[in-house]
Amino acid sequence: MPRKSTDEIKADILDSAAALFAQHGFANTSLQQIADSVRYSKAGVLRYFPSKDALYHAAVVAARDDAVALLARVESISTGSDRDKVAVEEAVDLTFARPGISAFSYSLIWSDHAGGPGELEEAGMAILSAFSIDPTQPDEERLVRVMSAMAGLMMSALVAVRLDLKREWRNFIVNAALNSLGHGTSV
Repeated sequence: MPRKSTDEIKADILDSAAALFAQHGFANTSLQQIADSVRYSKAGVLRYFPSKDALYHAAVVAARDDAVALLARVESISTGSDRDKVAVEEAVDLTFARPGISAFSYSLIWSDHAGGPGELEEAGMAILSAFSIDPTQPDEERLVRVMSAMAGLMMSALVAVRLDLKREWRNFIVNAALNSLGHGTSV
Protein backbone atom coordinates (compact mmCIF):
# COMPACT_ATOMS: atom_id res chain seq x y z
CA MET A 1 0.00 0.00 0.00
CA PRO A 2 1.48 3.38 -0.98
CA ARG A 3 2.21 5.89 1.74
CA LYS A 4 -0.26 8.69 2.22
CA SER A 5 0.70 12.20 1.26
CA THR A 6 0.79 14.99 3.84
CA ASP A 7 -2.47 16.36 2.42
CA GLU A 8 -4.16 12.96 2.70
CA ILE A 9 -2.99 12.56 6.30
CA LYS A 10 -4.25 16.04 7.20
CA ALA A 11 -7.58 15.32 5.52
CA ASP A 12 -7.96 12.04 7.44
CA ILE A 13 -7.16 13.72 10.75
CA LEU A 14 -9.51 16.62 10.02
CA ASP A 15 -12.42 14.42 8.95
CA SER A 16 -12.02 12.15 11.98
CA ALA A 17 -11.76 15.11 14.34
CA ALA A 18 -14.83 16.71 12.78
CA ALA A 19 -16.80 13.50 13.25
CA LEU A 20 -15.81 13.41 16.91
CA PHE A 21 -16.70 17.09 17.38
CA ALA A 22 -20.09 16.36 15.80
CA GLN A 23 -20.67 13.38 18.07
CA HIS A 24 -19.29 14.64 21.39
CA GLY A 25 -18.97 18.41 21.03
CA PHE A 26 -15.79 20.43 21.26
CA ALA A 27 -15.42 20.35 25.05
CA ASN A 28 -15.96 16.59 25.27
CA THR A 29 -13.54 15.65 22.51
CA SER A 30 -9.91 15.16 23.51
CA LEU A 31 -6.80 15.20 21.39
CA GLN A 32 -6.22 11.62 22.53
CA GLN A 33 -9.61 10.57 21.10
CA ILE A 34 -8.72 12.24 17.83
CA ALA A 35 -5.30 10.58 17.76
CA ASP A 36 -6.82 7.19 18.56
CA SER A 37 -9.41 7.56 15.78
CA VAL A 38 -6.68 7.98 13.15
CA ARG A 39 -4.17 5.64 14.83
CA TYR A 40 -1.58 8.36 15.47
CA SER A 41 -0.04 9.62 18.65
CA LYS A 42 -1.10 12.98 20.02
CA ALA A 43 2.30 14.29 18.91
CA GLY A 44 1.58 12.94 15.42
CA VAL A 45 -1.71 14.84 15.28
CA LEU A 46 -0.08 17.98 16.64
CA ARG A 47 2.51 17.77 13.89
CA TYR A 48 -0.26 18.62 11.42
CA PHE A 49 -2.53 20.77 13.60
CA PRO A 50 -1.01 22.79 16.49
CA SER A 51 -4.01 22.42 18.83
CA LYS A 52 -7.53 21.12 19.26
CA ASP A 53 -8.76 24.68 18.66
CA ALA A 54 -6.86 24.77 15.36
CA LEU A 55 -8.47 21.47 14.35
CA TYR A 56 -11.91 22.80 15.23
CA HIS A 57 -11.37 25.99 13.27
CA ALA A 58 -10.08 23.98 10.30
CA ALA A 59 -13.26 21.87 10.44
CA VAL A 60 -15.42 25.02 10.42
CA VAL A 61 -13.47 26.38 7.44
CA ALA A 62 -13.77 23.02 5.64
CA ALA A 63 -17.55 23.00 6.19
CA ARG A 64 -17.74 26.53 4.76
CA ASP A 65 -15.50 25.62 1.83
CA ASP A 66 -17.68 22.61 0.99
CA ALA A 67 -20.81 24.79 0.96
CA VAL A 68 -19.10 27.40 -1.22
CA ALA A 69 -17.88 24.67 -3.60
CA LEU A 70 -21.42 23.33 -3.87
CA LEU A 71 -22.67 26.80 -4.79
CA ALA A 72 -19.90 27.25 -7.37
CA ARG A 73 -20.92 23.97 -9.00
CA VAL A 74 -24.53 25.11 -9.55
CA GLU A 75 -24.21 28.90 -10.00
CA SER A 76 -24.34 28.74 -13.80
CA ILE A 77 -27.45 26.52 -13.85
CA SER A 78 -30.84 28.23 -14.02
CA THR A 79 -33.11 27.98 -11.01
CA GLY A 80 -35.28 24.88 -11.16
CA SER A 81 -35.18 21.11 -11.03
CA ASP A 82 -31.91 20.76 -12.99
CA ARG A 83 -30.09 23.03 -10.54
CA ASP A 84 -31.66 21.29 -7.54
CA LYS A 85 -30.65 17.89 -8.91
CA VAL A 86 -27.01 18.93 -9.31
CA ALA A 87 -26.99 20.55 -5.85
CA VAL A 88 -28.43 17.40 -4.27
CA GLU A 89 -25.98 15.14 -6.10
CA GLU A 90 -23.06 17.35 -5.05
CA ALA A 91 -24.27 17.32 -1.43
CA VAL A 92 -24.49 13.51 -1.44
CA ASP A 93 -21.04 13.18 -3.00
CA LEU A 94 -19.52 15.63 -0.50
CA THR A 95 -21.05 13.68 2.37
CA PHE A 96 -19.69 10.44 0.96
CA ALA A 97 -16.21 11.95 0.49
CA ARG A 98 -16.03 13.77 3.84
CA PRO A 99 -18.53 12.22 6.23
CA GLY A 100 -16.95 13.73 9.33
CA ILE A 101 -17.02 17.26 7.93
CA SER A 102 -20.61 16.73 6.77
CA ALA A 103 -21.77 15.46 10.17
CA PHE A 104 -19.90 18.33 11.80
CA SER A 105 -21.50 20.96 9.57
CA TYR A 106 -24.93 19.54 10.38
CA SER A 107 -24.13 19.60 14.11
CA LEU A 108 -23.08 23.26 13.97
CA ILE A 109 -26.72 24.25 13.76
CA TRP A 110 -27.00 23.29 17.45
CA SER A 111 -23.45 24.07 18.59
CA ASP A 112 -22.48 26.71 21.13
CA HIS A 113 -18.80 26.56 20.09
CA ALA A 114 -19.21 27.29 16.41
CA GLY A 115 -15.80 28.88 15.82
CA GLY A 116 -17.01 32.18 14.49
CA PRO A 117 -20.16 33.34 12.76
CA GLY A 118 -18.31 34.51 9.64
CA GLU A 119 -17.58 31.05 8.23
CA LEU A 120 -20.93 29.65 9.34
CA GLU A 121 -22.89 32.54 7.92
CA GLU A 122 -21.05 32.19 4.63
CA ALA A 123 -21.76 28.45 4.56
CA GLY A 124 -25.45 28.98 5.26
CA MET A 125 -25.75 31.68 2.61
CA ALA A 126 -23.98 29.46 0.09
CA ILE A 127 -26.42 26.60 0.69
CA LEU A 128 -29.42 28.93 0.44
CA SER A 129 -28.02 30.42 -2.78
CA ALA A 130 -27.30 26.96 -4.22
CA PHE A 131 -31.02 26.25 -3.89
CA SER A 132 -31.99 29.74 -5.16
CA ILE A 133 -33.38 30.96 -1.85
CA ASP A 134 -33.29 34.70 -1.16
CA PRO A 135 -32.42 34.96 2.55
CA THR A 136 -34.00 38.42 2.81
CA GLN A 137 -37.40 37.19 1.59
CA PRO A 138 -37.41 33.39 1.64
CA ASP A 139 -40.37 31.41 0.39
CA GLU A 140 -41.14 29.57 3.62
CA GLU A 141 -42.36 26.39 1.95
CA ARG A 142 -39.27 26.24 -0.25
CA LEU A 143 -37.03 26.89 2.76
CA VAL A 144 -38.62 24.06 4.73
CA ARG A 145 -38.40 21.74 1.72
CA VAL A 146 -34.68 22.50 1.30
CA MET A 147 -33.99 22.04 5.01
CA SER A 148 -35.91 18.74 5.02
CA ALA A 149 -34.18 17.51 1.87
CA MET A 150 -30.72 18.41 3.16
CA ALA A 151 -31.27 16.92 6.63
CA GLY A 152 -32.63 13.68 5.20
CA LEU A 153 -29.90 13.54 2.58
CA MET A 154 -27.17 14.07 5.16
CA MET A 155 -28.45 11.45 7.58
CA SER A 156 -29.09 8.87 4.86
CA ALA A 157 -25.70 9.45 3.25
CA LEU A 158 -23.94 9.14 6.60
CA VAL A 159 -25.69 5.82 7.23
CA ALA A 160 -24.71 4.68 3.72
CA VAL A 161 -21.08 5.51 4.51
CA ARG A 162 -21.23 3.64 7.82
CA LEU A 163 -22.81 0.56 6.18
CA ASP A 164 -20.52 0.79 3.14
CA LEU A 165 -23.53 1.14 0.83
CA LYS A 166 -22.63 4.39 -0.90
CA ARG A 167 -22.89 3.05 -4.44
CA GLU A 168 -26.07 1.09 -3.73
CA TRP A 169 -27.91 3.92 -1.94
CA ARG A 170 -26.74 7.00 -3.87
CA ASN A 171 -29.67 7.16 -6.31
CA PHE A 172 -32.20 6.39 -3.56
CA ILE A 173 -30.85 9.27 -1.47
CA VAL A 174 -30.85 11.67 -4.42
CA ASN A 175 -34.43 10.67 -5.33
CA ALA A 176 -35.67 11.07 -1.76
CA ALA A 177 -34.14 14.56 -1.54
CA LEU A 178 -35.62 15.56 -4.90
CA ASN A 179 -39.01 14.27 -3.75
CA SER A 180 -38.69 16.46 -0.65
CA LEU A 181 -38.02 19.40 -2.94
CA GLY A 182 -41.18 18.61 -4.88
CA HIS A 183 -39.56 17.31 -8.05
CA GLY A 184 -40.51 13.65 -7.90
CA THR A 185 -38.13 10.86 -8.82
CA SER A 186 -35.71 11.76 -11.57
CA VAL A 187 -32.56 9.62 -11.23
